[in-house]
Amino acid sequence: MAFTTHMLLKKDAEDETVVSYLVVSLDFNPEGEWQPIGRLTIKKAEKTFAFEPLNEWAIQGITVTPQDPSTAEELRDSGEYWMAWRGRIRAWAVRLIELEQFPEAYPQLE
Repeated sequence: MAFTTHMLLKKDAEDETVVSYLVVSLDFNPEGEWQPIGRLTIKKAEKTFAFEPLNEWAIQGITVTPQDPSTAEELRDSGEYWMAWRGRIRAWAVRLIELEQFPEAYPQLE
């Protein structure tokens, strides 16, 4: 079964202390091209992350924080697709921090 997604992380920069990903999506471009909707910056030693909304998400004021008390399931089931996407980005950041692995793209497409 092929994996498809409308959003993924693409590594933008990395050094010993920080890794930065562009959060890209197909959903905000009429040509169906990947467009950045945010920047996810992971601080490796501190095991935390920051999210900066870009483009459409900046216009809408959509944020993602490590302190969000909602579970990924609660965000997904909220009925608001922004909430589900926020939950997915947060879950991805937490997973990468837990694994201490920072691939070029996540999730990896097959």
